[in-house]
Amino acid sequence: MLRITTSHSAEGAKKYFDVSLKTSDYYTRDIGTWGGKGAEILGLKGAVERKDFVALVNNRWPGTKGERLTARMNKTRLEDVKDKKTGLPITHRETGDVQKREVSNRRVGYDFTFSVPKSVSLYLAVNEDKVVEQVMGEALDETMATIEARMETKVRKGYQHDNRVSPNMVYAKFVHGESRPVDGIPDPHYHIHVFAMNATFDEVEKEWKALEVGNTVGDRTFYEAHFHGIRGCGKEIGSLPLEQFYGRSGLRQRDAPTSGCFLRDVA
Repeated sequence: MLRITTSHSAEGAKKYFDVSLKTSDYYTRDIGTWGGKGAEILGLKGAVERKDFVALVNNRWPGTKGERLTARMNKTRLEDVKDKKTGLPITHRETGDVQKREVSNRRVGYDFTFSVPKSVSLYLAVNEDKVVEQVMGEALDETMATIEARMETKVRKGYQHDNRVSPNMVYAKFVHGESRPVDGIPDPHYHIHVFAMNATFDEVEKEWKALEVGNTVGDRTFYEAHFHGIRGCGKEIGSLPLEQFYGRSGLRQRDAPTSGCFLRDVA
């Protein structure tokens, strides 16, 4: 499964990093790592440091004194004012209308969440099989490379109103073995968060610009199938061939035109 969620708030993205993405006993197995050709251009590699993550969600060059990365439109939008404790909208005492506040309308990034079938999550929770985790990691890297190769940015100069392929992205990826705890108890749920910053380097205009993800979102099911397509189905899981494991765990595989074997839960 692949879910793509837009992040509109830099403060929200920072909180998301602190609460849900950074290394902790409940959420991640490994520290987050940088990915994408755009990250290489910025000199970002290896472990994700909070200061670099925060700089990028604030549209700043990492490692500088706050220099702006992309041109930023100072547009705003109205959002409901919510109670910090309950999370519910606050209404005006006299009119009963929901109170509003003006906030930045800039999209700071996109959270691509890749989830494996439940059967695989349960298997990994019991066996912690590094071969299967490697297969999932390779599938993730191949899928993100495919997404990156087709990524676009808007073209608005010279009376143009079009999109142009800009095949580089800046993203941070985090592997999670469990879901968020409920009453202190987590549930096996192997998934990978890829937080893509809203920035790509336009090689034609020679400047950093915002991503245009409309076609990426429209092709989400294709990328989802790509992620679940496992190349090299003969790899071993422990002492069992991968094909035998799929049959034992309630999964099945079938030929796919472009991606080897396709995995899904069987009802």
